[in-house]
Amino acid sequence: MGTTIYSPGIIGNKYTGYLPVITDGLEYLNFFADGADLTRNLAPGKAAASVVGSPVQGEQSITCDSLTN
Repeated sequence: MGTTIYSPGIIGNKYTGYLPVITDGLEYLNFFADGADLTRNLAPGKAAASVVGSPVQGEQSITCDSLTN
């Protein structure tokens, strides 16, 4: 199960940093919009992510198919 954070008006690829309210245990955070880098990780102090499989990037989201991603 995943989590979707939706905020009207946010253009995710314009953000270079973000401090979430809760960071304890956070491993990965990103905003997906307009071709944003999937390896970018906005979680404080965490390394960049690795892309596994072939996620399909939409305008403001990504879609992962468990059979191919």
